[in-house]
Amino acid sequence: MALGCSSDSEGSKPIPQVDAGTDIAVTDAADVGEDITPDVDTTIDAGDCDPACTTGVCNTTTGACVECLTSANCDDVAKQACDTVANVCVACVGDTDCDDGDVCNTTTNACVTCRGNGDCGGTTPVCDLANDVCVRCLGNTDCGDDVCDTATNTCVACLNGAGCSGELVCKEAVPTTDNACVQCVDNATCTTAVASKCDVANNVCEACSNV
Repeated sequence: MALGCSSDSEGSKPIPQVDAGTDIAVTDAADVGEDITPDVDTTIDAGDCDPACTTGVCNTTTGACVECLTSANCDDVAKQACDTVANVCVACVGDTDCDDGDVCNTTTNACVTCRGNGDCGGTTPVCDLANDVCVRCLGNTDCGDDVCDTATNTCVACLNGAGCSGELVCKEAVPTTDNACVQCVDNATCTTAVASKCDVANNVCEACSNV
């Protein structure tokens, strides 16, 4: 339908007249609900850390200078793995970072001999968790009929008077692995009248005439 023009009483410019049934396209983005928020690049470049990193690398997420983001940033032979939580170089974050059959203590991030008895065997079946090493024993229950010398973590026949049955006494030695249960170590340990003297060379009690 044709459009007509009319003027107001003051002689202003003609105003287009539109019939009520005519469709007109709306071009204002705000009128149609279009998101006109401009795109903003929030990525932090390596040089955008404040202050700029003179050592280490820039964590582009936080904008902080850190020691590492990946293990490729760790060049110390003793610390070749990156703890990506703390962003520091450590000896290990998993068993594959350890050599010679060692395992990774993920609490200390150190390569150790064991984290439990399952990592030990042979003559040293018990894991000393305080020191992360495999040992023979930590207590008497690890030694069967023997006793545990906790100073050396070895099983010995007897120690400090304990471990010998009946009337036998403990002959202490150095090292304690040479400790032995014997009949006597001195005359005081021979308690019968017929054999009241100790043959200390052989650790047996004998009658006085035989001493």
